[in-house]
Amino acid sequence: MLEILGNRQKILLVEGTPDKSTDRKLYSKIFEDYNIIPLEGCGTVIQTTKAYNRMREFHYKEVKGIIDRDRKAEEEINSLRTYDIFVSKVAEIENLFLLPEVIRIVARKQNIENVEEIVSAKKEKTIGFLKKI
Repeated sequence: MLEILGNRQKILLVEGTPDKSTDRKLYSKIFEDYNIIPLEGCGTVIQTTKAYNRMREFHYKEVKGIIDRDRKAEEEINSLRTYDIFVSKVAEIENLFLLPEVIRIVARKQNIENVEEIVSAKKEKTIGFLKKI
C-alpha cells in the first residue's frame, strides 16, 4: 500500500514476486513511466486494481493491472478492462518469447544476421517439445 500511495509515478500491477518476476522485468522496459509492482497471482492483481480504482476519491494515483490470459473468455476480458485491468494475448507472459515477431526483434537488437534460421529452428524445437507431451 505504501509503495503505491508513496510513489509519484503511475502504477502498473502485474503477476509475480518482487525477486523473481518476468512480468516486472518485461513491463518495466515497455512502460517506463509506470512503477511496476508484482503481486503474486492474477487474483491479487484483479482485487487490488479494482479496490484502488473504486476508491479514486481517496487518492490521485493512476492504477492499472496486466494479467496473463489463462483461458479467460472474451466476456471476462471485456469486464476486466472496465476496471483498467488488461489481459495479454498469450496464456503466460513467457509465451511472448516464443512469438516469431518477438524472436525477430530480439535477434535484430543483438545484431544477429540469420534471423529467419533462428525463427525456423525455434518453431521446430517448440513443435518437437509439444509432440512429446
